[in-house]
Amino acid sequence: MTVDLARTSLDNLLRELHEQAEELKKKGSAFEHTQEYYDTIREQEKRMEEYKSVTVSSAIPDGQEAELRENPFKFLSLPNEPRPTYGQARAAWIRLSKAWFPDLQYPQNKEQMHRIFGLEDFVLDGQNLDKWLENLGKVARPTVLTVQELERLDPKKREDYRQQHETYRAKEIEYETVKQEMRTRALKKMQTINRAYKLAKEIIGDKEEDTFAGFEWIPGARTSEALSMLGLDDFQHDALKLEGNGEIRRDTGKWASWKTPYLTFDYREAFMMDEDYQQAIKLKPFFAWMELKQGKELSPALLDDLADECKLNENKAEQLRLMIMNREEIGFITKTLGITESHEKSNILWYLFTAYNGPMFTHDAGPRRLVHFPLGVELTEKGGMILKYVEQHGLFADIGKNETAQFSPADTKMMVAIAYGPLLAQAAMIK
Repeated sequence: MTVDLARTSLDNLLRELHEQAEELKKKGSAFEHTQEYYDTIREQEKRMEEYKSVTVSSAIPDGQEAELRENPFKFLSLPNEPRPTYGQARAAWIRLSKAWFPDLQYPQNKEQMHRIFGLEDFVLDGQNLDKWLENLGKVARPTVLTVQELERLDPKKREDYRQQHETYRAKEIEYETVKQEMRTRALKKMQTINRAYKLAKEIIGDKEEDTFAGFEWIPGARTSEALSMLGLDDFQHDALKLEGNGEIRRDTGKWASWKTPYLTFDYREAFMMDEDYQQAIKLKPFFAWMELKQGKELSPALLDDLADECKLNENKAEQLRLMIMNREEIGFITKTLGITESHEKSNILWYLFTAYNGPMFTHDAGPRRLVHFPLGVELTEKGGMILKYVEQHGLFADIGKNETAQFSPADTKMMVAIAYGPLLAQAAMIK
């Protein structure tokens, strides 16, 4: 009976939303671009996206399967002789998977576009690739009005409003078409890469699978091309690519804000910025939260960076550790330690925010409200880790889509080693 009532309630809601949308349509096509219209169709679009996310993976073509079995190393850009090591195969797979992973492909990334379409004379709407990308960068979304605001406009301005939004919508559809084609081609390439890596491991053996062989720090990566265009080249980081859906970073350069290592995930577009990992978790407070959650003794190693940032001696660092274990408030802690500097108070506050509440997920890109909610964290039986969240879907939409970021047991061991030990400073130990 409960299920039937719930189904009836949902059907009534969808019917009501559909009727509201139809009423706005009757006012004129311009009203299909109002905030109220977007609100009424949001639930329907969310359901549609769930259906669209269902895909059927295609198998490797028979001819290519034979070639893969004969020499899988070729598809990992590795020589067959001398025989590559496990670490070399893993490093090659990580590098290629980050370059070809379908969800990481975006039309505005010129390098990706040329990599996927190759030497083809890519033409869309009579434009070649470079010209299309140039024009895409000039497109800006028109302001979205409410029904009341639109009704106050005279017919001429209302018609201009309609034309602007329909022109922009046509560009959106064009952009999504290209993005889907990129991701379809990347998916086929990724299937080949994954198959090659699996066959390579069968040949080499997997004795080193749980070690750090094949992981390597990349120093001085540029954080943002958009910031670079503004003359802000000092936003850089060291990066450690993982097998899973993210990487570990540490900010460097003049504007380094997070000197402590952090895990990045959720690769997507951001408003007026580059496509990149949009979410981050500082590793030390993250593992502090896990220890507190399990009732364990808080490791002093997890407080090293914070103690350095706040200039705490050994005695005060131990006092801080005990206060965190007892979940004392920020004001009590800073007063006890005699901390008066605002940036030091801020550092402790943000550490406590994660250590006490767990990691949070934030929707914060573009002209929309901020939304914060707890991040789901699951540890697998084999020692891996899964982060569960609701991805902000689309550049300007509030629509969310359930997503996961999965990390292998080796990835998780790497995070632990960096959070608790000296691996970040001694990168050679993980090569």
